[in-house]
Formats: sequence, C-alpha cells, structure tokens
Amino acid sequence: MSCCPPGSLPALEIDSYAAKGAEIDLPGVEGLKAYVIGEEGKPAVIVNYDVFGFGRPAPEVGGGRVREVCDLLAASGLYVVLPDYYRGDNVVKAGKADSGEAIFGWIAEFGVADTEAVVKASVSFCQSKGAAKIGAIGFCWGGWLCMRSASSPEIDLSCIVLLHAAPGAEGVVGGSAEALCDTVKLPTLNLPSNQEPPEVLPGGLFEKKMGEKGIEYECVYFEDMAHGWVTRGDMADANTARDVPKAIELTKAFLHKHLK
Repeated sequence: MSCCPPGSLPALEIDSYAAKGAEIDLPGVEGLKAYVIGEEGKPAVIVNYDVFGFGRPAPEVGGGRVREVCDLLAASGLYVVLPDYYRGDNVVKAGKADSGEAIFGWIAEFGVADTEAVVKASVSFCQSKGAAKIGAIGFCWGGWLCMRSASSPEIDLSCIVLLHAAPGAEGVVGGSAEALCDTVKLPTLNLPSNQEPPEVLPGGLFEKKMGEKGIEYECVYFEDMAHGWVTRGDMADANTARDVPKAIELTKAFLHKHLK
C-alpha cells in the first residue's frame, strides 16, 4: 500500500527561485512553521504539500515548486498559508523515498489528530487575518488531507482543489480510498495525472459519489502527466511546461469562484 504510485516523479531540487513570502510560527501549534504570503483581509487558501515537504531552497532537497505555487496564488489576490506538517522533515531527509511502502510507513508517523489540529490552527490563523472564506489545495499526500478536511464538520472550508491527489493514504488510518471518496462534502476541483488510482480518474467512484450528493465536482484529466507533475515535473519538457501553468490557472479560477 502506498500514497504514491510506481513511477511517480522524484523530488525536484529548486535552487533558482526566490520565494516572496515569509516563514512564521503558526499560532496554536507549538514548534510548527508556516510559509505565508498575500494581503490580509483577502480570501485565504491553505496549501497542503506532498511528501517532499516544505520547499526550502537548495541545498535542502524537497518541496519543488510548492512555494512558487503559493506565490502565484497570492499574486491572484489570495492570502496563502503553507503549514509545515512534517516540522522540517520530508521523505528524502528521512531516507524513506526509495519505495512506496517506505513512504507509506513514514507518513503514518504523522497522526490524523496532529494533522487535523494543524489544519484547524491554519483556518483560525486565516480568520484572524480577516479571511471570510477559506479554501484548501493539496498535492499527493496533501490532497488526501484536503479530502479528509472536506469531510469534517469541524473544519471551516469552502472548497478544495486536488492536484495529483493520493486518496490511498487513507490506509494510514485503516480506511480506504473508496470510503474516503464518499465522505467529501465540499465543492471540489480534481486534477489527476495518468497515474492516479481509478477512484479519482474521470468517471470514477469519486465523481459518481459527488454526483449522487449533488456537490459541485470538476475533473480535468492531465493524461500526459505523471504523478507529482505540478510541483516536481521538469519544465524543460514541453508537455510539462504546458500543463503546469494550466493546472495553476484552473486552481486559481476555482478558488476565486468559491471564495468570493
């Protein structure tokens, strides 16, 4: 069992991008940092990263383009919070990136109670900065966390965006991707690659369950992309250079639609 399918893209080391935001101590969770950027009082989005973590620049490996995505969302008029759930760690630093089973075992160390507490603290922080509405986006493991957050009546979100999400990470809590797809209660934009599980592909179980509940659901299939492409794809590849901006534009449009 794994959250990342075989053949997923590896970590992308970024050494040339100068992030525009700042790291802060996230109120309400001792010892946890968050990357924040954007104008206070604007609608907010919580960005949930993948197993490669917080996105500090080289020589630290991991995170890829996640901070650049945050900066692009902020430039569109959103207040953005990227919590560091792993508290400075990531799957590469932990030496667990060599197999899906190793990755799955490592993320199991970050309990649901802890990650949900971080999401709630992030929501409260955004509200303290004047955000009337808050959305969440997630990559891989972060997409799973978005799905869980969108299933909880205790987490005040308005919509979610899933970018190469990994619902199979529900196995961390003894559940299943199939069951998780039936619990999401918020408008959802789903952007899968050709490597995602069948539940979240076009016409899959997730789409069926959302339709049965009458909840807005959009799925845009990136059939030329591999799992991880938005944050970790090689921009020297023409298809990746085409599809990364497309995914970001779709994300921005969906967030602004539901957070205005």
